[in-house]
Amino acid sequence: DSCSGSGTATALRLRRVEMKASQDGKPCEGDSQMARPCNATGSVDCIFSDWDAWQTCTASCGGGVQSQVRDIKQSGTNGGMPC
Repeated sequence: DSCSGSGTATALRLRRVEMKASQDGKPCEGDSQMARPCNATGSVDCIFSDWDAWQTCTASCGGGVQSQVRDIKQSGTNGGMPC
C-alpha cells in the first residue's frame, strides 16, 4: 500500500490475478482493490532508546572491538516504520 499527500489523502492497495482458475481450481475471492484514509491505520512507528555508553574495548591493543547498544522501546505495528 502507498499513501500520498496529507489530511484527506487516500491509501490504495491493488492486487491482480496472475493465473485464473482452470479445471477444478477455485477462483480468486475478494476485492481486487482497497482504499482507506491515510490516517485510519492506527500505525505506530518503531522507537529506540538512547544509545548506552561505549562498552570497554575487548582488547587493549591490536584489533579489539568497542560497541554501544540501544534497545527497542516500541516495535513498529500496523504499517508503522519497522525497527
